[in-house]
Amino acid sequence: MGRSKKKPPEAWESIGKNNKFVRLFYEQLYSNAAKKLTPRQRALYLYMKAQYSGKHTGKSPDGKSNHFCFSWRQAHEETALYGSKQTFYADIKALEVIGFIECVENNKNLRKKNIYAYSDKWKSIT
Repeated sequence: MGRSKKKPPEAWESIGKNNKFVRLFYEQLYSNAAKKLTPRQRALYLYMKAQYSGKHTGKSPDGKSNHFCFSWRQAHEETALYGSKQTFYADIKALEVIGFIECVENNKNLRKKNIYAYSDKWKSIT
């Protein structure tokens, strides 16, 4: 059997420069945990998920597929979601408490980026 062709995005889904996408399942989107997030926290999580590249670990800080870095500067400059560091870190903490991400390596004192991992703890939120 041959491989199936990749279906290109619809005209309203992309401007055609690259066909990368964010994978998000209904179970997660409509979960009780997701309902507890503010709209900006949901957007932040989507930007974090956009960094995920499956089993390809080229962009991973430590070679593990579910680990990633996401800094305030990145959130401020690339996404224009945040003007203040305090709000950004409060939203990161909310994502950790609700169980969407977890901090694997806190490098605040080393002046390096923190390393986060995607988590499935959100499933237990009622």
